[in-house]
Amino acid sequence: MTSVEIIKIGTRESPLAMWQARHAQKLLQEKFPSITFELISRKTQGDKNTELPLSKFSDKGVFTKELDDILLNRQVDCAVHCVKDLPTVLDSRMEIICYLKREAPNDCILIDQAKHKNVTTLSQLPHGSKIGTSSLRRKALLRRFFRAQHPQAENVDDIYSIEEIRGNLGTRLNKLLKEQLFDAIMLAYVGVDRLEWTKRNNENVKDLCVTKLSDIQFPYCVGQGALALVCRSSKWTINSSEQSHDANLQSRFSQLNDIYTQLLCEAERSLLRELEGGCKVPVAVRTYR
Repeated sequence: MTSVEIIKIGTRESPLAMWQARHAQKLLQEKFPSITFELISRKTQGDKNTELPLSKFSDKGVFTKELDDILLNRQVDCAVHCVKDLPTVLDSRMEIICYLKREAPNDCILIDQAKHKNVTTLSQLPHGSKIGTSSLRRKALLRRFFRAQHPQAENVDDIYSIEEIRGNLGTRLNKLLKEQLFDAIMLAYVGVDRLEWTKRNNENVKDLCVTKLSDIQFPYCVGQGALALVCRSSKWTINSSEQSHDANLQSRFSQLNDIYTQLLCEAERSLLRELEGGCKVPVAVRTYR
């Protein structure tokens, strides 16, 4: 009886991360139908601590370290990450083998229309509105936008309140729609779209208005909208059998690589690396050819 080859894929446990891992799993299964691809999930430091602002975490790899550990311990064969979550300098024992085709990198604004009927844009939000985001970049861009809207104002924070919001996307949506702690929240459009919150026939978000923001007014985060597969470097281990196994995995995974996405993301990541940026620095990009 022929044994079935099993390749294990590491992922975070959040609904969006699981969607992304299943997407990668589907692409791999279609490419290599004789192999079984299994998902192994873990909670990361960023998933566990949803109170501390991202800019306050002392370590890099807030959303990746636990997956790095199980990859290096050979509990999984690769890990699926949002490129925007990856440190610009990876552990030398790992490398990005594959960039999946990038989707829209734009940010978006989510507004509760049960609370604000017919309001669909930032400029239509009433004075005193609370806008939630966990990103220093988004906070800076929101303040720039509102300063342009209200050039006579001494301090736009007296007109609009831009506040910290943490948790996975479902938690943030509840804070907007159910708890009504915010008038709007700002997120990456791609995650909202992947969870089908952009569909008007979705009963769970029937009062939600999702407006994609211009990437000229609101340039995006490095790597936003792209997924990457991270593997062990085949040069790291001295065990010839493990080295051969890892090299074979790299050869397979690299067949899914989207070269245009790779070029864009590597350009953006090299900029961020030179600036020594991350969650603590409000860096925004807009990359095109």
